[in-house]
Amino acid sequence: MIEILIGTDGAIEDARVAAAAPNVERLRELGPAKGTSAALEDDARLAAAALDAVEQWRYEPILKDGKPVVARASVTVNFALAEVRE
Repeated sequence: MIEILIGTDGAIEDARVAAAAPNVERLRELGPAKGTSAALEDDARLAAAALDAVEQWRYEPILKDGKPVVARASVTVNFALAEVRE
């Protein structure tokens, strides 16, 4: 999950990783503990990739009383593995 700050022009002014899923190795280590607070360690590579992607996005400006305003939002980025065919 990425927390973002959307500027009056719709560009991302600030973004930070608020939460990330643990990697496969960490899930194996946790075994029955997955889903607990012990599972909070994340895969830094996926978190960095999600942050890089979100920082490139652009939104329609958020309007309040017809005027653009700065707004905060949360974005969830999901990754899926794809089969590579040769």
